Amino acid sequence: MAGERAVIWVARNVTERKHLENELLEASQTDPLTHAANWRRLIEVLQSHFAAFRRYHHPMALIMFDLDHFKPLSDHWSLRNQSSLM
Repeated sequence: MAGERAVIWVARNVTERKHLENELLEASQTDPLTHAANWRRLIEVLQSHFAAFRRYHHPMALIMFDLDHFKPLSDHWSLRNQSSLM
């Protein structure tokens, strides 16, 4: 019909895709063994907190630990308990 308007609606369920995207994001930001945040995630969180510190002048502190010779502890507590040890 000449001159008539038409609307085409396309819908798609993206639930599975969003689930996979969330899994990929989680994998890119955490250590697979301990599920602790990795360096990339740490930097993102620190930048966010530093921006809040600068904006609102909230107090801020950072404590970091570097565990030397962790392997003997890890071997002693076994692979099963490493996540708890971390």
